[in-house]
Parts: sequence; C-alpha cells; structure tokens
Amino acid sequence: VTETWQNQLTYDLTWKKHQFNFLLGEENIKDKYQNFNGNVQGLTLANIDYAYLSEGTSNIIANGGGAGDALSSFFGKINYAFANKYLASVTRRRDGSSKFGVDNRYAYFPAASVGWRISQEDFLKDSKIISDLKLRAAWGQTGNQNIANNATYSLYQSIYGNRGAFNGDAGSAYDITGKGSGT
Repeated sequence: VTETWQNQLTYDLTWKKHQFNFLLGEENIKDKYQNFNGNVQGLTLANIDYAYLSEGTSNIIANGGGAGDALSSFFGKINYAFANKYLASVTRRRDGSSKFGVDNRYAYFPAASVGWRISQEDFLKDSKIISDLKLRAAWGQTGNQNIANNATYSLYQSIYGNRGAFNGDAGSAYDITGKGSGT
C-alpha cells in the first residue's frame, strides 16, 4: 500500500521583460508491504474444492512478513527569464528518508541552471528550419535511498538449520549495538 500526499503553490510575476515563476511544494510518501504464504502436503481429498491449509496432514509451513518506509520532501524553485531569451533557475530540496539513521535522516539537494534561447535571437527568429534552439548548462546534487530498511543497523542474523538456504528466510535478527535506532 502506498500513500502519497503532494502540495504545490506557484506564483507568476511579470515586470517589463522580466518573468519570474516561484514554486513551493511538499511531498510525503509512505509505503507499507505485507505478505503471507502457506504450504501443506497430504491433503485428505485430492479435490480442489477441499484444498485448504487446515486440511493438510504434513509439511505445514506458514510464512509472513512486513515492512514499511517513508519519504518526506520539501522544495522550492525560482525560474527567471529575461525577454524570453536568457533563462536561470534555482532549486533547493530537503528530503528525509526513514531508511536512514536518525543522525542522517535529512539532506539538502540544491540545483541551478542557466540557459540561452538562441532561437529568439534576431539571426534565427525567422528560421524555417529551427523552431526552438536552447543552450543550457546545469548543476545539481542528487541522493539515493535505494537501500534496505534496516541498512543503518548493525545486525546479527542467525539462520537456524537449512531454512535460510532454501527459502530466503533470514531467521532472527538482533541489533548488536542495542541502540534500536541507526545513525
């Protein structure tokens, strides 16, 4: 199950040949994963109408699990254009992920760009071949939260018998540091 909450506020301002666009926004995403599976053998009747987990007589196995994560983002952006030829943009984001430890939960991600819409210059304005030509340079920082939900913990995982080798069961996991929260 994924829940997403997004809000954006924009404002446009034009003064002579100057155009501004302001944007403020937030986004919150919560994911929740749950699974359950079961397997039995030795059904008393070989009929699909009686194939229930409770009717098995041997090798009764039930597994399940769940996890969840959340991402919270706040961002702002300013776009500027002069005479629809010269362009600039500045963005700043603040993202927080539940996958990171409490000391590193949030980070800032700035970005900036400048552009020149060459097709608006007099020497290309009436071109029959080029309708829109823009030269742009940009810089920005990005992040990555593509890690396991428990990656910030110092875990010891005990796998009992051969269960883990065959069905991916990780056994029991313990936080070695005892903190109960990653850093």
